[in-house]
Amino acid sequence: MSYVESSVAFKQPTVLEFNQRCHQGSQELEDVHLRALSQTLRQLAGVFGLEVQAETLPEINVNWIESLLQQRHQARQEKRYAESDRIRNQLQGAGIALIDRPDGQTRWHRS
Repeated sequence: MSYVESSVAFKQPTVLEFNQRCHQGSQELEDVHLRALSQTLRQLAGVFGLEVQAETLPEINVNWIESLLQQRHQARQEKRYAESDRIRNQLQGAGIALIDRPDGQTRWHRS
């Protein structure tokens, strides 16, 4: 196995774990983990001669999202499913994907 192959093999679980957490709606990744992952991906891109440019994402109003999630949770408890769907669609239109977990919690991430 070459140096490049061993580097890719070593870093792959980190990327895989990041993807799994994102798709499961995990909000447990800290900034330090994200910075480390970003640095790893930039280094790997450099190995392949690729230049990585930072993507600028619009600000997210977390308070607004959390407020809507509370309203949606209340609507679901009261079996007002049309209202729950309306809130989900509103968040989806704002680029927020929701993941309803079996334990009743809802996680979100940018879509």
